[in-house]
Amino acid sequence: MKKEVKELAACLCACMRATRRQVSVRRQAVLIFSGLSLTGGVSFAVEWEVLDRFSVDGYSEFRGTVAVPGGGFAVGGSTFVVKSGNIGIGTSNPGSKLEIFRNPGGATDVTSALHVDDVNNSNTASAAVGVDRTQSGNSTKGTAISASITPAASSDSNLVYGIHATAGSGTGSPTNLTTVGGYFSATGGTNNYGLLVASGNVGIGTTSPDAGLAVISNTSAAYSLAVGASATAYHLTVSTTGGVTIGKHTVRDDGTIAAGNTATPSLARSDFGKTFISTQTAATDITTYTLPAVTAADVGAQFTFIKKGIGKVVIQAPAATYIADSSAAGTIYNAADSPGCATITIRLASDTLWVIIGGDSMWTTQ
Repeated sequence: MKKEVKELAACLCACMRATRRQVSVRRQAVLIFSGLSLTGGVSFAVEWEVLDRFSVDGYSEFRGTVAVPGGGFAVGGSTFVVKSGNIGIGTSNPGSKLEIFRNPGGATDVTSALHVDDVNNSNTASAAVGVDRTQSGNSTKGTAISASITPAASSDSNLVYGIHATAGSGTGSPTNLTTVGGYFSATGGTNNYGLLVASGNVGIGTTSPDAGLAVISNTSAAYSLAVGASATAYHLTVSTTGGVTIGKHTVRDDGTIAAGNTATPSLARSDFGKTFISTQTAATDITTYTLPAVTAADVGAQFTFIKKGIGKVVIQAPAATYIADSSAAGTIYNAADSPGCATITIRLASDTLWVIIGGDSMWTTQ
């Protein structure tokens, strides 16, 4: 063995002096190098270990076991290929093609187990990390990316994410920018589901949803929730001001007015079919709704009014228009304190007359 090592050392020394030579070592020996640098190619078929530094400027091939416990292993501008087997980072027993294990809290602790910092200067769409999977055979399930997080029993973490995605403009000033935190699409199957949430609450505009679906609108959008076939054909909408529309029926909650105050909402023809709710807490509270001017083309339109609590709700007719047997430009009102809820629905019977088609409690015309 000593003779073999001497012969190998002489061979390596000759290679170190050469500029474009290749050396092939095929003896089954354990080699230990320190501060070795080669400018040619080298091929090894032995088990060996680098204690300090090993540099090859050319083609290198390792067909045995390579251990680098010292200053690390670096690949320059060339391609690094592992033809077979698994790669382990932070683990000596990888169970996948690439397995990364991070020991948190240690001296070499880092923010992420895997971090990709990518700059795209082209005009073509590209991904910092791309995953393509072809599902073949009779497999019942296939997953391109699987993410899970399991806090330890002794963990004091108060927030953990399975997947955390953020899209933003950074420090630049781009124009015509659209940011998308997450994009999901499913096509081509018998059943296509863009997103499935098996358990837990879903929050939009909130990080602490307290319902199966909690939507908090903090933008200038007209609706906090809209459901329909298209942006011009919503079947269900919830406005940011509290109005709810289902089909052609809308409920608008005008909220609770301060005790002793008055509210005077004016209605428009675009409000036809809506239900208006006024919540009042004092006998001196007054809400007065003014009906819109109408034409014969509006016949059949209707409104529903709900008074919650006490105080007075007044419905004011416009000029030359009547409500039931009221005077022209008259009113109909409810000022009863009991029961605590009063409703009335009126329908336009002609271009000058609103008739009562339903309601409860006592309503008085003037």
